[in-house]
Amino acid sequence: MNVKIIGVGGGLSYGYAGLTHHSLEDIALMRTINNMTVICPSDPVLTKLAVEKSVAFKGPVYIRLGKAGEPIIYEKPKFKIGKGLVLKEGTDLTIIATGNQVSNALTVSNELETEGIKVGLIDMHTIKPLDDKLIIATVKNTKKIVTIEEHNITGGLGSALAEILAQQKSKAVLKRLGVLDSFKEAVGDQDYLRKVHRLTPQLIRKDILKFIKDA
Repeated sequence: MNVKIIGVGGGLSYGYAGLTHHSLEDIALMRTINNMTVICPSDPVLTKLAVEKSVAFKGPVYIRLGKAGEPIIYEKPKFKIGKGLVLKEGTDLTIIATGNQVSNALTVSNELETEGIKVGLIDMHTIKPLDDKLIIATVKNTKKIVTIEEHNITGGLGSALAEILAQQKSKAVLKRLGVLDSFKEAVGDQDYLRKVHRLTPQLIRKDILKFIKDA
């Protein structure tokens, strides 16, 4: 069916409402549906383009949004369904983020660059179909890949990317950052819950530095 579905409150957006309102499995569920296209825009500009492109797109589409107040990242991006956006190119490490974690990934990449680490950054706004050509090209240049998503690490962006790397028999080392596959009895605003799940820029940076050291 040519249906467009909008999911509002993705990730930890409705933190105070508790576990019943933490949307951490929706990407995994939607990407298993045959022919479903899954889009996670990272800012209001990309959201507008995603809606416009989805209207013209033939087939079912799921668009995952946050709640409100996501920072603007883009001015005039070249948005195309199924094609990731390269924000930066790097040789030491590439961060691939989606949705409301792209802004945090951008902050982290800037901080890592001040420490002499050459960081690439990709906004993977379309989870299905995934931009496998961009991923394959990326791992040829950087052998350390980090995915960041405000979603369960099982079944989301990190899992989808791992499937492609496995099929390509890539030697790249992958680190998935997201919500661990467990229930945490935590209630609070989104910023607080991001601290609980280590999804703030400061904690992401620490985990990436440890990954670089250990990989």
